[in-house]
Amino acid sequence: MRPLDDELITEAARSFDDMEAVQRTLEGLVRADNAASAFLASYTTYLRTHARAAADVVARRRSDVEQARVGLAEVLSTRAAAIAAQDSAAAAVTETEAALGKLRAALESHQDSPAYRQHKGDLERLSDLVGKLAVAARQQREAANRAAMTAAQRETELRNARERLASARHAITRAAAVVAEDAEDAGIVWSAADAEPDIAFGDRVSARVTGRAEDVQMVRAAMENLRRANDERTRCDEALGDAEQGVLAAEATERDAAEHLTCARADTREALAGWDSRHARTLADLGVVACLESLVTVLDLVGEPDAATLESTFDGLTSAGVQANQAELHRLSVKLDKARADLDSLRQQRDRIAREHDDAPEPFGARTASRADRAGAPLWRLVRFADGLPAERAAAVEAALAAANVLDAWVDVDDDATKTAVATGRSDGYLMPLTEARRPSGPTLADVLVPESGAGVDTGRVRAILASIAMVEDVPTGGGAPAVSLGGAFAQGVQVGAHTKADAEFVGVTARRRRRELRLAELDDQIAEGVLVADELAGAIGRIEALLGDLAAARGELPKTGPIAVAVRKQTEAVGELRAHRATRDAASGKLDRAVAEAGDRQRRLTRTAADHRVSPDTVDSVAAAVDRFSRSAVALTTARGVEKDCVEAVAGAERRLVDARTEAAELAEKATGAEQVHAEQEEGLATLRASVGDDVEKVLRDIESVKERIVATDAELRRRRGTKSAADTAAGEARSAVTGAHTALGSAIAEAQADAGRLAPYAHREILDLLRVPAGPAWPTAAEDWPPPAELVEEAERRILEDALLGRLAQQIHDRTIDARDLIGRMSTEMRTRRMSSGVTVGVHWELADNLDEGQRDVCRLLDRDASRLGPEDLAHMRAHFASKIKTARAQHQDKSYADLLADVLDYRRWRTFAFTLVGGDGSEERLTQARHSTLSGGEQSVSLHLPLFAAAHVTLFSAYPHCPRLLALDEAFAGVDDTGRRELLGLTAQFDLDLFMTGYDLWATYDTVPACAHYDLSHSAVEHTVSALLLVWDGKEILADGTDDLAAALGSPGTRRRPISDGQQALSAEDDE
Repeated sequence: MRPLDDELITEAARSFDDMEAVQRTLEGLVRADNAASAFLASYTTYLRTHARAAADVVARRRSDVEQARVGLAEVLSTRAAAIAAQDSAAAAVTETEAALGKLRAALESHQDSPAYRQHKGDLERLSDLVGKLAVAARQQREAANRAAMTAAQRETELRNARERLASARHAITRAAAVVAEDAEDAGIVWSAADAEPDIAFGDRVSARVTGRAEDVQMVRAAMENLRRANDERTRCDEALGDAEQGVLAAEATERDAAEHLTCARADTREALAGWDSRHARTLADLGVVACLESLVTVLDLVGEPDAATLESTFDGLTSAGVQANQAELHRLSVKLDKARADLDSLRQQRDRIAREHDDAPEPFGARTASRADRAGAPLWRLVRFADGLPAERAAAVEAALAAANVLDAWVDVDDDATKTAVATGRSDGYLMPLTEARRPSGPTLADVLVPESGAGVDTGRVRAILASIAMVEDVPTGGGAPAVSLGGAFAQGVQVGAHTKADAEFVGVTARRRRRELRLAELDDQIAEGVLVADELAGAIGRIEALLGDLAAARGELPKTGPIAVAVRKQTEAVGELRAHRATRDAASGKLDRAVAEAGDRQRRLTRTAADHRVSPDTVDSVAAAVDRFSRSAVALTTARGVEKDCVEAVAGAERRLVDARTEAAELAEKATGAEQVHAEQEEGLATLRASVGDDVEKVLRDIESVKERIVATDAELRRRRGTKSAADTAAGEARSAVTGAHTALGSAIAEAQADAGRLAPYAHREILDLLRVPAGPAWPTAAEDWPPPAELVEEAERRILEDALLGRLAQQIHDRTIDARDLIGRMSTEMRTRRMSSGVTVGVHWELADNLDEGQRDVCRLLDRDASRLGPEDLAHMRAHFASKIKTARAQHQDKSYADLLADVLDYRRWRTFAFTLVGGDGSEERLTQARHSTLSGGEQSVSLHLPLFAAAHVTLFSAYPHCPRLLALDEAFAGVDDTGRRELLGLTAQFDLDLFMTGYDLWATYDTVPACAHYDLSHSAVEHTVSALLLVWDGKEILADGTDDLAAALGSPGTRRRPISDGQQALSAEDDE
């Protein structure tokens, strides 16, 4: 049986994956919406709080903007005052500079006097010398003072360095004591000699710490091993307890399952007896006997492997009657459909006649042009018979006109319309009046036909046409004007003819009404007869359908054997579970014993390890902490010694710097005293020189001194005013900078206010404002392009449409595959029943519903059994809905599987049915072929019953091939374990099926009279010579032919290319070539 197409499964799986992705998106959106709704109540308070905080920030920013604006106004005022002060200071500097220029001019005038110029050189030289000596003496004294201060500072530094040295030595003493204490706590051997500050101190500390840390690590490892062993023992103890509880629960479950199975079988037998009493009449009408006994026998076997079901047994008992009734139902349905179609046709014809839509005569074959919406009318509508004309005469005239194709000929309103229609090739017949000269002189149709007024054509034109056709008593002769006789004959040029009818039907209203009444009466009789026939057929169909419906209801009401199968399965599972729990308990007990022994061994190892390493398990943490402290205190001792070394060096350096400072201070003090003495001597000389000059010079000198003093004062004032101006310039610059800063601050304040105001944008949406209870007002600025387009998602209805489209194709293919498989198995059964064993017994095959199907699956399988012609849209919709439900359920149970695997599993129709085999006796009786029944057969019958379905399947599968194609079937280790009689039977079956076999086997021979011919190769391998020898034997149906000269091999088509000559002249297959 063929599976479903992989491409169809893959396409459906891809579509389901896409729909599931969209569905997940939709579900995520729904969950998000629900979460948002649930969160909205508490989130509103959150929004209000944050909106208030954001609004407060904006309010503060606005206050800052106002403050910045006020500050800008203040600094603008300050800048104006600073600029005014700057201008005033500049004017004062200019004024002072002018006064200083005048004083310098006066000084130059005094210095140009004769008295001053005479002693000018000595006075200036001596005055300059005194000034320079005063400056040098002052500088020397300042240097001496600084050197004295440096010496005092160096003394303080030396004192501080000595104090630090004493503190460092005290710290070394404390650190050494701490190291000794930590070593004692850690159990480390440590002496005063070990603490000596030599090069190996760090190595000694590292060695002692490493050794003790290894001791602690060993003890901790032993403790961890003991803890793990104890944990394992605890887990094993708990596992054993759980296993004991599991065994007790499994024993109770097994007892309950056995009791439930007994009750299920009893309930089902009781239900089966009630079912038989309810449906006995239906089974009797179908001709089924001994149904209850057969079903009870099947019921006792429910739960055994390959056991038949009640439904399959019931189908086997009723199949013949059902098929016969279905065939009769089909035959009657076809007849009923035909009868109803005939009735519909008769009713439509009657309605058309009753509506006066069938008054026209049958159109002539050459008149195909449409007469709709055309001016004019046919002749029979334009005339009526003259009063007093006998009915038989009227009938004869109408018959003659109809035979001459004049009765239904078209009469246009004028000759031009007729000529135009003929010229354009309009397919119709037309009537035109003859000229007065060509009209007949005797009686014409105008004597028996009268034009109807209001018929759409002028009565004069109609009368002229009637007057153009002669009316004769006898049979008209051809060759003259058109003529019609009262006996039903006519003549049109070379054409003559005659026609008769009982009554006139078309000319005149009365004739047409009489024709309608006759035809309606005839159709009413036919319709009544058709209704009687249809009712009889419907009744027969109803009775058969009722019988089949009752049978289907009886089948549907068969007691379900599912509870028994479930009970058997549960009992089997309970027994297996009990066995598994007991095995688990035994394993848990063994693990507990091993865990207890392991824990004892770990305890002994811990005790031995603790003694070897001098670390008690109770104090291992404190020892580890002491080791760590010892390591840190040793580092601290090393650090303290380094600090002491640095302090010693610092004291020595401070002492050297103090000696140098004191020496330098003494030298500078001596130089300052000498400079002061020289300055005093030169100042005395200057005073003596001034006393020796005259009064005029003295006055000039006093004036010069006075001008100089004023110059100095003015210069000082100038410097002061320049300082004021500089300060004013600085103040003005600062004011300008302040203005710039105020502008910047104001801009920053405005920008920050705008930024903080922008943070209010999320709260400005209308829905948020509604939550915040803000009245309607100006909305936050936005644009239409800011809104994203709405998302288009697949709705549930669209999802159903997609699923129906996908599953519809799958359902149709499953139906086609089921019908093909059913036909294939039917052909197999037919072929198998025609091939019998030597005992006359053969094997039949059935394709039955599996026992593990639920009611929905069984309904779908019953729909799949129908022919395509009886499978309606509702049935396909039911199958699609069933498959969709199964796919959703499987998807929920197996989220990890892909849709391709899931669809291939759910839609595998081959799992919904099982093969059931029966033994068919020579008299046609059938018996279920179960494992128990199969074991009672002979060896040959067992082999045939196993191989016959295989041969039948191959035969049916290869039946559609061309006759000349090989029907090859390969069998490896063919018929292994089958005795000689069984092989003869099986090979005979292959010959009956016309199969070409390619077989391998250790002791396989096909030399039986049932085999028409075969070629046998016997291979022999020589391990010594590393060769394989081949012997070809041919069986022709009567005897074995040996191939001594390779003639048989050549006849069979062997090219002989895989052989090589050997030393003894024989030939052998090369083992190397074979490899």
